[in-house]
Amino acid sequence: MIKHWMLEPRIISEREIVSKLIHCKSIEKYTIAIVLALIVAGCGTTSQKISRPPAVIELGSTQYSAEHYLNLAQRSALAQKQSYLLQAARAYLGQNQPAKAKALLDSISLSSLPNDDHRLELQLLKSKVLTSAGDIDGAINALTPSGQWQVSSQRWQQFYQLRSNLELRNDQMTDAAQSLMTLSQHLTAPALLVDNQTAIWQLLTPIPQDLLKEARADAITQPVKGWYALAIAAQQSAMSPNDLQRAITQWTLDFPTHPAIANLPQELVDAVNVLPYAPRKIALLLPLSGRYEKLGVAVQNGLISNLLTQDDAPQLIIFDTQDLGAQQAYNQAIENGAQFIVGPLLKANVEIVSQLMTDIPVLLLNKPTTSHIGNRHYSFSLDKESEAIQGSEYIYHSGKKFPAIIAPNNANGHRIANLFSQHWQSLTQEEGQPSDVEQFFFNNDKELKLTVEKMFETNQSQARINHIRLLVGNAMKSETRSRRDIDAVYLVANPSQTNMLKPSIDVTVSAFASEVPVYVGSTGNINHSSSRGTGDLNKLHVSELPWLLKLRDTKLSPAKAKALWPKLKQSQLRLFAMGHDAYQLIEYLAQMELFPQYKLEGFSGRLSLDHDHHINREMSWAQYQRGKLRPQR
Repeated sequence: MIKHWMLEPRIISEREIVSKLIHCKSIEKYTIAIVLALIVAGCGTTSQKISRPPAVIELGSTQYSAEHYLNLAQRSALAQKQSYLLQAARAYLGQNQPAKAKALLDSISLSSLPNDDHRLELQLLKSKVLTSAGDIDGAINALTPSGQWQVSSQRWQQFYQLRSNLELRNDQMTDAAQSLMTLSQHLTAPALLVDNQTAIWQLLTPIPQDLLKEARADAITQPVKGWYALAIAAQQSAMSPNDLQRAITQWTLDFPTHPAIANLPQELVDAVNVLPYAPRKIALLLPLSGRYEKLGVAVQNGLISNLLTQDDAPQLIIFDTQDLGAQQAYNQAIENGAQFIVGPLLKANVEIVSQLMTDIPVLLLNKPTTSHIGNRHYSFSLDKESEAIQGSEYIYHSGKKFPAIIAPNNANGHRIANLFSQHWQSLTQEEGQPSDVEQFFFNNDKELKLTVEKMFETNQSQARINHIRLLVGNAMKSETRSRRDIDAVYLVANPSQTNMLKPSIDVTVSAFASEVPVYVGSTGNINHSSSRGTGDLNKLHVSELPWLLKLRDTKLSPAKAKALWPKLKQSQLRLFAMGHDAYQLIEYLAQMELFPQYKLEGFSGRLSLDHDHHINREMSWAQYQRGKLRPQR
């Protein structure tokens, strides 16, 4: 009975309650007295409302659906309503409904928000909406906090981590690093501070010195200036442990309270203690007889040309791999006390030596099949593959969208074409619109013109014209039309093939269509000092060794090298440059291993060492203009 009337929806008077209790025989008298006492005690408070504090709404994460938060917003006062609307917008983003999140955020006025935490959340969510639409610039610009905002450290961490990630996606390396520097002010846990400092250093190390200097000049606070100063000192002194130690010591004096002093980047600590290679006896393993003699001699002369400029040059011992075989030549080098080995050159011999593990460092002059080579082994080559990858990057940054590639119909041609295509896909993937590269292959030189016609589909156009002429007669006027979607062509060809392909492309593209630029690697370049005519190559883009383009201020020019070694042919100058750089690299390899971002200005390109111990060559670009190859600045 008591349970029943407590659930009765109508209002019951005190008289009725007492009456019901009196007539209930199962209720004891003392129970009636207790109930009456409770009623009397409550009489004085029946008109009062119990006040409850508003629920605390933590912004920055959600547990429920957007609809749940919208329902709560409809039943809440203004301050809480704004919180629930922000939560609903965040939930919409989690449900992959950015349009609904945007509509909700656009309805919220910044001035109506109750506190700084809400203002920060509004910026974060607007930035995420813009990111989902691919507007990274807008997403970064949406994050404009006030220095006076009072929010928790955790919320600042979310804010600056998001901004750094967006700036990194936008290739704004300096800005991304500076956002992390600001983030460090809001970190207290030692482990988080160390991780953040590591991330800052990883962002700073690839930035060129001139940009670091500009950023240091613009920096306001000492910690930020200190980061840029440390990165500049590391780059300037990276190749000399003694110089680096002095630079770091001076840096600690200039920035005595910098947070990085207690946790210097590990690579700086290692670089100060590393011992550069300084061999007193170098072994050179090359083919110096037989079919490949001229190639080996060109590399040998290039290395000697650099060795002769040294005041205290080491002893050079030379072994002919054609006569001895690769392994025997290697063994004899060790027996003769070689402290560093350069070579071999031929691919098959490189495969053999790369498997021999000793404590003697080796600079292989070709790429082995395996991507990773042993400790103290390095590889350096003039490979077409890396040039093709650089070609895809150059074409991409030139604003082209739909390139095609022409290559020989053999294993090397297919491999290079696939590498070009894969790298192009990775570049376009970053924009969210990955695209394929059309590939065309030729079996021999006689098929070059036909391959170009097939690529631009002019053969199909001509076939249609011929068919119509059969129907209406030869008096019909017509013009062959070519495809218009291909906007660049990369050639994998030798000089002779390039000389045929470039003019063929020019005449195949319809007169009323846009001009299609053509690109080729150095091995497809007709030597610009050759007596052969180059008028048909006008506007051809070429990746070439900076030494051959005279972009390096050196005492030894290509012309002087040919005068000193009269048997050196124009086609062998690239191998000569390779030999020259091989000797130069010996001194720096140990430091370059610690500083992958360091680039050595060589005859054959800007040289750097990757994590797999391969020397990367950054080529220079030039274009034929009025029959002459002119560098592209």
